[in-house]
Amino acid sequence: MSKKFLSIIGCLAVMMVTFIIAGCSDNNPVTAVLDNKPTVANQLRQLRPYMDAANTFNTYSTKMRL
Repeated sequence: MSKKFLSIIGCLAVMMVTFIIAGCSDNNPVTAVLDNKPTVANQLRQLRPYMDAANTFNTYSTKMRL
């Protein structure tokens, strides 16, 4: 085999090992998100402005018929 072919195979092997090791680290953003699960209280606190806006809109834009 030629030296060029062997050097390409060697570079590919080093790159594959690097990607495998990098993928197994604990700094994965997906696991960071899953570890910090929002609580129900936090979710409601984040939704409160939207709920208030919807309530205000519904209060002032609809007519009550008796």
